[in-house]
Amino acid sequence: MQKIFINAGKCRLLLFFLFPVFFSGCSTVSDENAVSSPRLEFRYGYSEAVDGLEAVSDTQTGRTLYLSRELILNDSDVRSASVRPAGDTWQVELTLTPDGAAKLADATSVHLNQPLAILVDGELVSAPIVRSRISGGMAVITGRFTEPEAMALAADLSRPR
Repeated sequence: MQKIFINAGKCRLLLFFLFPVFFSGCSTVSDENAVSSPRLEFRYGYSEAVDGLEAVSDTQTGRTLYLSRELILNDSDVRSASVRPAGDTWQVELTLTPDGAAKLADATSVHLNQPLAILVDGELVSAPIVRSRISGGMAVITGRFTEPEAMALAADLSRPR
């Protein structure tokens, strides 16, 4: 049985999936054994090229960012996610685990006035400049999400791990 929590405004839905699917001649791999990269990544960003950093294009601003390979946060640091409209697009609000909140507070306290890259499925979706330490265990992903994209991302990030 798989449970998925979806937060939408003041409503919280709990979906249970009880449908095993069997295909003749096919084998299955359980989620515990599956190897996948994180869907969500927060990484240090820099405006200057330095050896060992990965260059990525920020399609929203047209600038090139240079990303550290070190992960600050990933999917496992998210307790829940919800969506809300932001003008003509949608944003995904994250509630972090206590460990995730501590990681984000530590990272933002040492990375002031530099971009913090937020990637979804390996694609840069946002790179806000860190202006102050972020504490409190909340984060918001802004990007050019449609409502279905934001809902799908929030549902995926809210799934039990």
